[in-house]
Amino acid sequence: MKEACEASRPLFPIDDNAQFQHHWGKGSVALGTNGLVCQGDTTPFALTERKFPVLRYERQPRKLVFDTEILSGSARVSASFSYADKNVYETNKTGFTTQEVSLPAGRGKTVLDLSAALTKAQFATRPRHLAFFPAKGSEPVTLILHGVDIVENQTPAEAVDLDVATGTGVHVLRAGTDDKVRLIFTNRSSLPGDFEIAMAYESFFGTKETETFSLRLRPGERREVASGWYPDQIGHWTVRAAIANKNAPADRCEKNRSLAFFKPAGPTEGRAKNFLFSVCTHTERWSPGDRRLEAEAAALCGVKVSRVGGYGWRSLEPQRGVWNWSMADEMFELYGQKGIEIQPILWGSPSWASQKALVENKTPDLWKHFPADINDWREYVRQVARHFWGKIRYYENWNEPDLTGFSAMTLDEYVALQKAFYEEIVKEDAEAIPMTGGFATLTRHRSLIYQDFQKDFLRAAKGFFKVHAIHEHGWFKDYQRRIDRLLFPVRKQTGTTVPWYSNETAMTSVGGQERKQAETLMKKLLFAWVRGSIGYTWYDLRNDGYDPKYGEHHFGLVSNDFYPKPVYSVYNMLATHYAPMTSAEDLSPDADGYLFRFGDGKDILLPAWCESGSGQTRHFLVETDAQAVSVIDLMGQERPVEKRGSRVVYAVGHSPCTLKLAGATSARVVGELVHVDSSREAVPGRTWPLPLTLRNAEAREAALTLSFDALPAGLKAETPSAKMTLPANGTTNATLLFAAAENFTAPGEIRLRYNVEGAALSGVVAIPVTPAKVIRGTAFNRAPDFTLNKIQQVTATTPADPFNSRRLWKNPDDLSARVWLCRDGDALRLRLECTDDLPCPSEAKTDAQGDQVRLHFLAGHSTTEKVYDLFWPAPTLFADGKPIPEANVAVQRKGVLTTWDIRLPLSVLGLSSAQLAENGLRFNVDVGDDDGDGMDSWIHLGEERPDAENMQKAPLLFF
Repeated sequence: MKEACEASRPLFPIDDNAQFQHHWGKGSVALGTNGLVCQGDTTPFALTERKFPVLRYERQPRKLVFDTEILSGSARVSASFSYADKNVYETNKTGFTTQEVSLPAGRGKTVLDLSAALTKAQFATRPRHLAFFPAKGSEPVTLILHGVDIVENQTPAEAVDLDVATGTGVHVLRAGTDDKVRLIFTNRSSLPGDFEIAMAYESFFGTKETETFSLRLRPGERREVASGWYPDQIGHWTVRAAIANKNAPADRCEKNRSLAFFKPAGPTEGRAKNFLFSVCTHTERWSPGDRRLEAEAAALCGVKVSRVGGYGWRSLEPQRGVWNWSMADEMFELYGQKGIEIQPILWGSPSWASQKALVENKTPDLWKHFPADINDWREYVRQVARHFWGKIRYYENWNEPDLTGFSAMTLDEYVALQKAFYEEIVKEDAEAIPMTGGFATLTRHRSLIYQDFQKDFLRAAKGFFKVHAIHEHGWFKDYQRRIDRLLFPVRKQTGTTVPWYSNETAMTSVGGQERKQAETLMKKLLFAWVRGSIGYTWYDLRNDGYDPKYGEHHFGLVSNDFYPKPVYSVYNMLATHYAPMTSAEDLSPDADGYLFRFGDGKDILLPAWCESGSGQTRHFLVETDAQAVSVIDLMGQERPVEKRGSRVVYAVGHSPCTLKLAGATSARVVGELVHVDSSREAVPGRTWPLPLTLRNAEAREAALTLSFDALPAGLKAETPSAKMTLPANGTTNATLLFAAAENFTAPGEIRLRYNVEGAALSGVVAIPVTPAKVIRGTAFNRAPDFTLNKIQQVTATTPADPFNSRRLWKNPDDLSARVWLCRDGDALRLRLECTDDLPCPSEAKTDAQGDQVRLHFLAGHSTTEKVYDLFWPAPTLFADGKPIPEANVAVQRKGVLTTWDIRLPLSVLGLSSAQLAENGLRFNVDVGDDDGDGMDSWIHLGEERPDAENMQKAPLLFF
């Protein structure tokens, strides 16, 4: 039985690590020497703190305890709370306000009971503001707020907080220093505790170390414990404390933190000389203490350019002719001290400069609009360029001017703004580089002002920008396609030859995708560089909050409380090894293999990875004059690689890595020693062929031996080894045969050993084997064949648009599906059960509107996929917008569950029974969700939406 106690924590610190604001009413708040001085008059007033919008209480707190000192007047206090979940708050802004309680005269404590106010709260909550109400007839109120504690019901184990100290404010343990790991435990409860602490330290690649100790803590005690552990690997480490209450065996709790262990890439002096390692951040929005930590976090991991706020027109000139440079100067100095230059965004019309008609009509978001007088804009740009003459290189004109969420300007208006922007900057500072605004996307984003806005701008404003700035958020493959298939054609069509700059692009780690986020940084940054971008700006430095379902809260390199994420260590690795590089070249062998070459005249770096996601390793032969060779993994851990004469075997897998050729002046990738095509699934009960292409780099014939270090259960090689003769300087094709047992149903791995006799070339290649799915029976009273309920299976239509965040996938209740298939004579039968919390009919019957399902089929012997659509609630199957009369469809909805039953003749698929039995059928399904604002997201098998390119990777079915 777990017994709860009261656990008390400060609602906010009373120092410059908090940023207080006078929220409403008349008066002011200011941080004094011994507390927060709050001054009002005889009317109510309220204050808030910057972190209130991101705080999160899963279980409703019991009370607030105020420590106040009344200097004049008398007052009562109350508190207001809101929902913490972004999607809930946006759809239901109802708050919860407590009763008013009188504050004692002089100094004293006041308890504010929250239980009644929050009893109906069904979701996590957060504080909104604290309000003070002067008593009737009171003189103006002045009080000092010495502190506010928030009290929760927790067990003694839950009430123990864990923090990790490393010698830096952002939890970086600096390699090569005397810094050690210190564990800080704080007992927040009202009871003493006797605890058993089991610490677990886990590296990014899964290495684990542990230590245990006992700990006795008095109520409120903070104890620092020197850890007996020290990392043996560079990179990200998760720190977990399993806390067990010795006096109550059922009372156990786990607390998680993290640290990054590396030699910091920065800070370094001076501007970046080559590629721009940059980051987006909102430093100006936070407290002075947080600002310092953000600058420290950026500097340590090697950031050289900060795309920071504080330079908007509304901030710098809040009234005509009244200039406030305080925040802009602070940002410049704060980052400049760390060797980081500022890349400001000039944007946002102040209300005084807005068009009269817009003001009179009370038009919202005046800042999005073109100013009433462009000369006012010119003056603003001129003053900024003059104030920072010679100090700022890159100036950006607006943020995402192609999105309605950030701009309400027409094309002509934005072009006029750009021309004035360019003219004023180059007039004031000839060395400065005026850029376009960072355009959001060239995709069919529903929030674009119009589809060709960016393309038309590039034509109309040609000659009035020196850098073409773009964003294109998303995972790597999406980014790669957009750059190669959308950006480059548009630049060619418009004759745009100025450099381009990917100055805000990343992807959120929401839903436990921190590993994928870490890999994405390396892939996108190096790809952008190879494709000619002058820099790469990750968005953003720091998580914006803690909402587990809100993507905007999980873009950071570090958490909101400055604990490193895996992507932070990747940034440091890239800045450490790649910042000196001066040349970049694409050596990629095929669509699934990425291999680049970077050099600086001293060393050569060959980053590479396999994009197929199958888990296969590929061995490339590299000839080089390098003095030393090593492999650097994603985290920055460097391991030596054997060099055999002038040759190196480079093993490349799914996780990006770098082959470092130290002291090299030459490097030639000869080719892949053993190329394996394992894309075809092994069919249970049949012979599985594995095609190979074998390379001989010798100037003579060579004997090659193949053998197996390991085979998965249920797969048997026709021969235990094979020996063949390879021609000089050539390749040979071969096929290995395996017998797949009837019970071979789980993916496995072949470890194939190769040895080229007399050439000192050998290695082991990991080859994934995926079994085809055999579906037996004709009934659906069994477990589903496929389940779609993970964020990795979701493709959002607006993945990084903060104005459409409520439309992002939240959980399986938002959208999920279960799928059954079976053979029914000369037809296929399918059942789909789709869970969707908000139904929306697809009246237009297009992929842009309404709930729908898209079925994808690819016959095992074909290269042409067939696609069919279901538009809810129509009981009809469509192909290319036309109904398929041969198909039978039934649909019903009960509550949040929509069930589709489909019977589809094989003849419609262009299949005979014999062809289906012999070659099987590839299948994928794409379930689209529209909650009323247009298509929000799609959920499907695998990580990418099915299309003609990737259907060859879809599951292969036999019946």
